[in-house]
Amino acid sequence: MGVVLCLLFFGTSVFMVIRQKRYFLMVLLSVEIMVLSLFLGLMSYSVGVESLSGILMSVFFITFSVCEASIGLGVLVSVVRFLGGDYSSAGLSLKF
Repeated sequence: MGVVLCLLFFGTSVFMVIRQKRYFLMVLLSVEIMVLSLFLGLMSYSVGVESLSGILMSVFFITFSVCEASIGLGVLVSVVRFLGGDYSSAGLSLKF
């Protein structure tokens, strides 16, 4: 059951990334759903095989995903301050 739910969440989040290219916040939320679905899959596998090391690995995984989310939020704040909005297409028009 957990693996099916994990695949459903992951497929939905991939569809959302492909569909919502306009807003940077929606892309970040979709990536976060991907990470949480991978966490759910890792936890369901670890519980299924009764592996304590897998459960500890999933705790480290969720810790790193929290760090990834905070970095993404910081990038979003910087983009909003610099460009005035969270449009993904506005970042492509920058001239370096």
